[in-house]
Amino acid sequence: MNFKNYLAGTALAATAIASSFVAAGPSQASEPATHPSRPHLSGKTHIKCSTHFCVHYTLKGKDRVRKEDKNHNGVPDTVDTVLKAGEKSWKVYVKEYKFRAPASDLSLAAHGPNGKIDIYMKQPSAGEEFAGEALTESSARLGDRLTGYIMVAPKWYGSNVVRWFKYNGRKKITQTDPQDLQAVVAHEFFHVIQFGYKGFYDDSWEVESEAMWAESQVYPLHGTVQAVEDLWSPHSAHRSPSAPFETLNGLYGGSSLFALVEKTYGKNAVRKILEAGSVSEWAAKQKGGVAKLFARYTLANLAPAEHYKLGAYYPSVPRTTPLWDGAPRTSTVLSTGSKTYQWKATGVAQAVSLGASISLPAFIRMSDLDVSPWPVVLTVLKKNGKVARREWHRVVPGGESLNLYVKAKRGSTVQLTVVNPDTPSFQTYVDHADGAASTEEHYDPTLTATFGRS
Repeated sequence: MNFKNYLAGTALAATAIASSFVAAGPSQASEPATHPSRPHLSGKTHIKCSTHFCVHYTLKGKDRVRKEDKNHNGVPDTVDTVLKAGEKSWKVYVKEYKFRAPASDLSLAAHGPNGKIDIYMKQPSAGEEFAGEALTESSARLGDRLTGYIMVAPKWYGSNVVRWFKYNGRKKITQTDPQDLQAVVAHEFFHVIQFGYKGFYDDSWEVESEAMWAESQVYPLHGTVQAVEDLWSPHSAHRSPSAPFETLNGLYGGSSLFALVEKTYGKNAVRKILEAGSVSEWAAKQKGGVAKLFARYTLANLAPAEHYKLGAYYPSVPRTTPLWDGAPRTSTVLSTGSKTYQWKATGVAQAVSLGASISLPAFIRMSDLDVSPWPVVLTVLKKNGKVARREWHRVVPGGESLNLYVKAKRGSTVQLTVVNPDTPSFQTYVDHADGAASTEEHYDPTLTATFGRS
């Protein structure tokens, strides 16, 4: 799925996705006065509304929904499913988690029939492919808050998407079409929730991974199936820990970060992230700051079964972390990424030297950068995999090397984890060669690790 941002007539696109279940609400019908900027359907438009949502649909042309009406209420079952999913999502997001309710669009020229959240059942155009899409609209009267509406592809319902996932080692979850459709609505509606907060589009990986976390709160089983699928992707935070978040699985591979945030900092933590504007801005106000948060996340992913509700089904980072033979190594750890080295202890004290540096163009000086110290965590695991000892250290890029002395029982496992807590951003630097200002993307530090035995 995608969300698109329409501000001052300019379309700013960023990618999105979804997955999950249902609930209920009252209904009413009316004919739309379609504004040119709102979606036009391929046939006569019908509207069915619940307490907080209105579904716009047609029974003709490429945008048609199935006419199936098993409860004989005069409305296609697909439309009923979408409305129920919307109302259940509203209950979870607005009532339980206390996220800010979306603003009414009645202050816009291009508003819907009654100020409720409009959902258009519309197939993607040729060349596009999405199950759902959330779109924003600006309003001077609302300031930083944006209104929004949703498009859902009616053919997604009936696409014969069937997946299964073992739950608790014995029960199978089957993802059928209605569940996929409901999850699309839950995911896209959370984007509309995000539109009501300043800075929601600053980091698209946050927008998408946060929405993945959100849909799992509405539909725990189904949302977890989708989340686990994403986490098993070769490009998730669990399978590719050294990769920046913005490259993970099409931006969706970091949902477990928000699960950990909720578990560690409380139920209101994700809402406070939206209020702060970003993960980094929120984490900077917490004990240990951004560095501590990403270090905690990295360590949780080393042993997911101990830190996540269904973590036993998550991939763990050591699956792709080779044993370190002690030879000197140089590795690149990109923004918001991490690197873990591990080796078997011999029972003899060992010395580890770790240094960090940044490769910079000639026109940028180290003093131009505001780089966070990197967390370095030394963990000793018993033979049964339990943590025997954990030490927290830090290394400053461009500063002195960190020298550690490690002694652990023979046969235990030692892990050395380095985290790059810097989030990518665009900064303006002075070209020291000619004094001109130059805008460049934030540079990712290069970790240089040297290992030796005492």
